[in-house]
Amino acid sequence: MLLTEQMLTREEEKEMEARLNKIDDAIKKLAEISNELNKSNALTEQKIYYHDRQHIVLENKIEKMEQKIERDLMKFHETLKEDIQGVKKNIGNIQDKIQYFEKLIWMVAGGSVVISFIISKWSFLISFVK
Repeated sequence: MLLTEQMLTREEEKEMEARLNKIDDAIKKLAEISNELNKSNALTEQKIYYHDRQHIVLENKIEKMEQKIERDLMKFHETLKEDIQGVKKNIGNIQDKIQYFEKLIWMVAGGSVVISFIISKWSFLISFVK
C-alpha cells in the first residue's frame, strides 16, 4: 500500500507540476496581454492628445476666420451704405435735372403757344399798332 500511495503521490506531483506549468504559461500570457494593453493605452492617449491639440488649433482657426468674416462683412456693410447714399444723391440730382427740364419744356410750350397766338393774330396786331 505504501508503494501505491507513493505512486499516487508521484502522479499527483506530476499533475500538480503540469497544472503549475499551465498556470505559469497563463500568467506569462496575461503579462504579455497586459503589456500589449498598456502599449495600446499609451498609443490611444497619444492619439487623444494629438487630436485634442488639433481640435484646439482648428477652434483657433475657426475663431480667426469668424472674426475675419465679421470684419469683412462690416466693411462690406459700410461700403454698401456709402454706395446707397451715393445712389440716393445721384437719384436726387437726376430728379432735380428732370424737374428743370420739365419746367423748361413747359416754358417752351407756353412760349410756342404765345408765339402761335401772335402769329395767328399778326395782321390784327399790325393794324392795331398803326
